[in-house]
Amino acid sequence: MKTGEKLSLCLLLLIAFAGSVAAQELITNVYGRNIHSLNGKWNAIIDLYDQGQRMKIYENRQPEGNIDFYEYAFEGGLRCLLYTSPSPRD
Repeated sequence: MKTGEKLSLCLLLLIAFAGSVAAQELITNVYGRNIHSLNGKWNAIIDLYDQGQRMKIYENRQPEGNIDFYEYAFEGGLRCLLYTSPSPRD
């Protein structure tokens, strides 16, 4: 092998090893972390025309004046139950 090929091979192995070490740090001590459960009831809106980001639906603004109009509502819409376990009894 030439020196350039050896250097490239070493660099490739170093990158691969460094990536696996970083991944190991992310999955260690899972129970020692602060957690926030997402279990519960969630309101959902089906965004057929992909306008949610542009209209900032995530802010859930309410009309403030007579001319304000928002063409979406979470009230009376789709409501989903979310559980981290496949069985809600677990």
